[in-house]
Amino acid sequence: SRLCFVWLLAMSSQSTIQPYLSALCERVAGLQTIIVTDRDGVVILRAPEQAIDDHRNEQIMTTIFSLTTDQTSKIKALGQANHILTFYDTCICLQANHLPLVITLKSSLTANPGELLDLLPDLKKALDITRSTILRETDKF
Repeated sequence: SRLCFVWLLAMSSQSTIQPYLSALCERVAGLQTIIVTDRDGVVILRAPEQAIDDHRNEQIMTTIFSLTTDQTSKIKALGQANHILTFYDTCICLQANHLPLVITLKSSLTANPGELLDLLPDLKKALDITRSTILRETDKF
């Protein structure tokens, strides 16, 4: 099934991209977690690996992001939403489309939001093989 495929893909992706994601979390001041999911919130990659927040909350946030970008894209004058940067009481959350993937960066309030945004092009490039594989395989369903 689709969920089984995503899990198998996540296991194979971890051996190549996981060290890169973990290194980013260590290198970028304030960056706490990088989570890569599908649009439904199924986790494909997570860094650091031991960082386990509430899976249900992560899934809800991804769903809200997906719905928000879908709805705002209906306003043709704005174009497609690429990412959403949200400041909460306790953290900063940056979510970005790399369809069919959603990239979430969670950081402390002391993190530099511009630096988080600057990470997106390199993150997307690093995830291109994972993205292509998921696109190819999900087209079969």
